[in-house]
This record gives sequence, C-alpha cells and structure tokens, in this order.
Amino acid sequence: MRAADAEAAWSQLVDQLGPRLPGHRPLAAPPTEASAWLDANLLYLHGAPTAAALAQRLEPAALRATVAGLRARLASPLFAVGEADPRHDPLGLRPGGAGREAGPVVTASGDLLSADGRTLLLYLRTEMPAVRLHAWISAQLAARFGVDSGIDVIVLPITPTTHGGAQSKKAAVDLLAAGLAALTLVLALGLRRVRAAAAIVIAIGVGLPLVLLFAGGVDSLGAPLLLAIVAAAVMLAVPVGGGGLAAALRGSAALLPLLLLPYPAWQRWALAWALGLLALVLAARRVAPALLRLCAGREPAPRLREPGPPWPRAAALAVCSALLAGGTWSIGHVSGDILLEDAADLALAEEFFAPGRLAELRSEGRDDIEALTAAATDAGVLEALGPAVLPWVDAPGALVRGEAACAARHAELAPLDLAGRVELLRDLLAAQGLRADAFSEALRALDPERQPTPEAALGGPLAAWFAAALEHGEHGVAAISRVQLATGLAEEQALPAGLRGPAVFAHEEQRSRRARLGVALAVGAWLSAFLTWLATRRLATAITAALIGLATQAGALMVALAAGFTTLALLLPPLLIVGAMAADAAARADRPVPADSRPGLALACALAPALVLLASNEPAWRGCGLVLGCGAVLGATLAARAAPGLVALLRRGEEGG
Repeated sequence: MRAADAEAAWSQLVDQLGPRLPGHRPLAAPPTEASAWLDANLLYLHGAPTAAALAQRLEPAALRATVAGLRARLASPLFAVGEADPRHDPLGLRPGGAGREAGPVVTASGDLLSADGRTLLLYLRTEMPAVRLHAWISAQLAARFGVDSGIDVIVLPITPTTHGGAQSKKAAVDLLAAGLAALTLVLALGLRRVRAAAAIVIAIGVGLPLVLLFAGGVDSLGAPLLLAIVAAAVMLAVPVGGGGLAAALRGSAALLPLLLLPYPAWQRWALAWALGLLALVLAARRVAPALLRLCAGREPAPRLREPGPPWPRAAALAVCSALLAGGTWSIGHVSGDILLEDAADLALAEEFFAPGRLAELRSEGRDDIEALTAAATDAGVLEALGPAVLPWVDAPGALVRGEAACAARHAELAPLDLAGRVELLRDLLAAQGLRADAFSEALRALDPERQPTPEAALGGPLAAWFAAALEHGEHGVAAISRVQLATGLAEEQALPAGLRGPAVFAHEEQRSRRARLGVALAVGAWLSAFLTWLATRRLATAITAALIGLATQAGALMVALAAGFTTLALLLPPLLIVGAMAADAAARADRPVPADSRPGLALACALAPALVLLASNEPAWRGCGLVLGCGAVLGATLAARAAPGLVALLRRGEEGG
C-alpha cells in the first residue's frame, strides 16, 4: 500500500473502526458533540462565569465594546486563518483551554489516539475470547485494506479489578514444564538414578491439578501455577532432607496466615497450598516407591549434631538479631503499587494511561435519570480532587446537572434579565451591520431555561455517549465514571468511597498494609513454633524454629527490596513459604541426622523452581523467584549453622531458669 493511501486509510480507520466492533464503548466524549453540548449549556456547566462576572459582561457599555470588537475582528483579513470563530462565543464565556499538556487526542467516535497519531486505543466489552477477537479484527482489516495494510492489532484483556499484563496460558504451561524438568534434573543428578527421579516427578505431576483446582482453576494460571511449582519443590525437599510426614504437615501450614487477611484470592491460595501439598504427599506415597523409601526416614546410623563452643552461639544470635532488625526496617518500605507485567502494558502507560491505576466509580439509581443525577454529584467530588490526584477523568456526570443544582443556578441568574440583555445584543449587532442569525447558537445559549438536565442529556447530541456510560442491571442502573489515579499519593489523601480499582485498594490499604504484613509473619512464626512443639515437646526447639524462620524472612525481604520488588502482594506468599521451610529445617536441629538425608539435594530441589521463575519474563514471578531462592539459601544456612547453637543456648537458659 502506498504511503498516501495508507495515511488516508488510517484516517478513516481512526474515526470509523470503533463503532463497527462488538461491545464498543467510547473512552471519552466525542469532541464535536461534546463541544456542541458545552456551548449550548455555558451558563450551567463547569467553567461557567459566576453571576457577578456575567452581570459585568452584560452591562450595556460592555456589550457595546464587545460588539465593536467583533466588528473589527470579522473585518480583519486574518479572520479566515484564525483558529477561533468569534461567532461561536461572542462574549468570551467559554472556559479557556490554554496550557493543555500534550496527550492523547479524542477521535470522532470517542476513542483515544496517541499524541504521535500512530496508535489507536479502543475499549470493548465483549464475551468474545481475546484470541478470537484478535483474529476477527485482523480479518476485518485485511478484507478492507489488504493483508499488507501495516496495521498491528494488540488485544489487552482486562477486568475491573486486575490489569491486562497476565501471562498467557501457553507461557504458564511452559513455565510449569520447565519447573518440573528442573526438578527432574536435580533429582537425577542427586540420586544418580534417572528412572527413580522421573517416577518421583511424575508422581508429583499427578497431584498438581489439585493445586490448580483449589487455587482458582486453569482460567487464572498466575498465582496457582506458582503455588503448584513451589509446592512440588517443597514436597521434594522435605523427604530428601530427612523429614517425614510431620515435616510435610508443617510445610502445608505455611500459607495459613493468609486466611486471617481480608483478601479472598489469598484465602483461596492458603487453602490450595494446604490441601494441595497434602494431596501431593499422598499421591507420591502411593505412586512412587522411590519417594516412599525416602519418606520412610531410615536411620541406620544416625549422626548427632554437636552444638560446638559457646562463641558461635552468640554469633548466631547476633546474626539473627541483625536480620530481624533489618527486616523490621524493611517492612516500613513495602509498597502497594501495581507492577506492569509486559511490554504491552508499558506501551499503554507511556502513550495513554497505566492500566493498573484505572478505577471506576458507579453512581447508581433506579433508572437512567436517577443514575445520571447521582453521577453529577459524584463528578463534583472527582473534580474537587484535581489533576494532581486524578490526571485523567471520564465522568458522564461532569456534563449534566441535577434538578436541584439547575434550580439553584436558575435562581442565581434570574435577577440578570438575560432575555432583555440578549435583545440589546441583537440590536447592537444590527447597528454594526452584523447579522444576529450568525450568532444564533451563542444567543440561544444565554437562555436560562436551557438546562443540562439528565433528561436533556439523553435527548441531546451526546445521547449515545451517555447511553454507553449507563449499565443496566436487575436492581437498577449505574452510571460508570472512569479515572486514573496519580502515582505517589500521600497516605492521608482521601478518595471517594465508591471508587474501585487495584490502585484504589492499594492506596486504602497503605496505612494497614505494614501492620498486616507483620501480623501475617508473626502468625506464621507462631504456627511453626506450635507445630514444632507438638512434634518434639521441646520449648527451646520450638522457639528456635520460629526465630530461624523469622530471620530467614527478614533477610529475604531485605534482598527483595534492594532489588526493587516492593509490592506486598508479590512478597507475602513466598516469604511465608521460605519461613516455614527454614523453621522446619531448624526444628530438626537437635535431632539425629538420618544417614540417608541429603541436605544439599534438598536445597537444590528448593532452588530449582526459584531459578526457573528468575528466568521468566514476568517481573512479578522474578520477584517471587528471588525471594524463594534467597530464602532457601539463607534458611538452610541458618538452620545448619545457627540453629544448633540457639537450641543449646535456649535450653541452658531454660534449665538455669
């Protein structure tokens, strides 16, 4: 396609494509219709002059000066090339648009065109799957403009509570296969028995669908897949490292603290982890004889751990104290910002808006009129926040006024005798040789009876846009306003109560986020201590397990924050997992070491999924992999080097007390 033809085709596409697609919703009010609506309701909508300012402009002397200026402007040779037509706003009542920053341009159909004119953003609400929608749009473009049109189509699936950076199912399955392959390789090298390693991993693979099912099904493979991979590694690390069924039970309780938090997704993850891990243990015991022998925990020649001289115990206690202090400091720097997870999200944020920072405000009513009236009230609240809080606002209520607001404004304008001033203006225009009919639209806008009520809006030039902003349900109608939250909002910044979205949720949780993180970690430590005490009946061992788990979590948290991974949603689940693994290893600090235990192989099993996640293209999964990897290494080191001395030190203090 030639360059000129391609440019003409693109111009047509920008204005015509959106309305032809299924479920098209304008992202902003169409500019031509919006301008006509604003011009017709200048006395009532945002930017309208106050009654005092309007009275000054309508003074006879001011009107004579205005009409004389109009005569001079219309007679000027520069009138034909000027941008503004004085006939649309002879009195200068429109709010000025100077100083507007460069940004997306609203197309004739209400879509957004990037500042460079190369990218068109459309918003569709459809039940059509993303892959099928992409193929359908591509086929439509190819049929109209040819296969070599040069137009790329990108579909970004989103929901009201999540943004569109999710990993595709194919990539998720690939990651799962890579994790299982890494575990197979680690076991084959460690056991030096390829068939036994393959049998063990296959046994684990039988139970993985249960984890996915419990955690939310195969339609959302992000967090469930992560849980499945890590559960496989934890289940392998426990028996290989010398643990038995009791250790598996302690590991299955790792995410139970998430049940205390008011997040339904995390609560599902906690149940999925507990039930799925137990299912994996049972499946492996039934299917893989090699793993059954490992889980039996044979101890033909146990080796006792020696606590060693006193000074390493003090050093271990100092290291744990330093890690706990650093972790406490790090909790204060945990963020709730949403991470963009792929290149498409980054491009969307650069040219239009960040999808993770979008929010919706639903103004509800029994019918369309009542919903738009409520939206007008909510629009005033949104406008009061200003662009520093809401850089982008698409609110239907900003272009209407409720009955009470219109009545109040009408009473304010009543003393101005607008009808008499309009007649005087007509006479002055005629005296200057100007036709009053040329200013008819501007003169009609000075009629206080023309009010931007919801009834008038649904019958005016923006009727289609208002209708698209209304959502009808079984219990009434909701007018949808969409906004974008600015980054870096202060904790004390208040937001409207009905505003919903990931960024809004993160902002509202800002004050309690750190406290909840601390509570979850503390409950996890208590669970580790309690389960260890039930298994050993030794208080010193239980306290040591809790301390080692907390110190491991503190160290992993500091590493994650140093690497730039600060989002609570991406940190808390892997932190709880590595804490439980470290506590389980520390719980066996004063027990005989089974002769067939392989602590190095157990650590390698825990590191395998961490390395796979670190190699992923997803920043969220890389952050989880970093926490899991650092936590596994640090937990194994502290359990081997610090736990025996801490147990001996605590036991001596217990006996002395």
